[in-house]
Amino acid sequence: MKELTLEEFDAMFQIMQESFPITEMRTYKEQKRLFEREDYHVYGFYEQNQLIGFLAIYEEKNFTFIEHFALTSAVRGKGYGSRILQQFISTLKKPSIFEVEYPTTEIARRRIRLYQRLGAKLFDEIDYAMPPLHQEHEPLPLYLMTFNKQLQEVDVVDMIPDIYKYVYRVEFTWKGNK
Repeated sequence: MKELTLEEFDAMFQIMQESFPITEMRTYKEQKRLFEREDYHVYGFYEQNQLIGFLAIYEEKNFTFIEHFALTSAVRGKGYGSRILQQFISTLKKPSIFEVEYPTTEIARRRIRLYQRLGAKLFDEIDYAMPPLHQEHEPLPLYLMTFNKQLQEVDVVDMIPDIYKYVYRVEFTWKGNK
């Protein structure tokens, strides 16, 4: 695991495009601009000098926000995800939080189960949505998860305005969908 630089951005972005729908990622230019932020870090995972995956996070004062975790299609389902996440989780010093899609597809259900096997807690009762990353999109309803077992629902709800403010740099305006 090593922190990526702008020189490795294109390889990272290619994995991102393979792994995420357009509603869950920024444009090439906007994503690249994140590397200018002090709180944004991307860690790359290599096999035989080839980038096989990455983990993008925001290190904020009171929490670590995990924005993207993706592996190349060539290594998915081979245990890399578990090993990489276990290694990363062992380095966490603050509460972590991340978004997951609703479990409406088999891939989404498998992803949630993987995170739960690694100790993550799912907060499926919290009404949350990711702010739109593109003007033409609406907020995207998602669930929140954390690798910190001590966090309770009230703690996670209290973190949402800070996620909007520090990660997405927008004012918290979500009115709910329930």
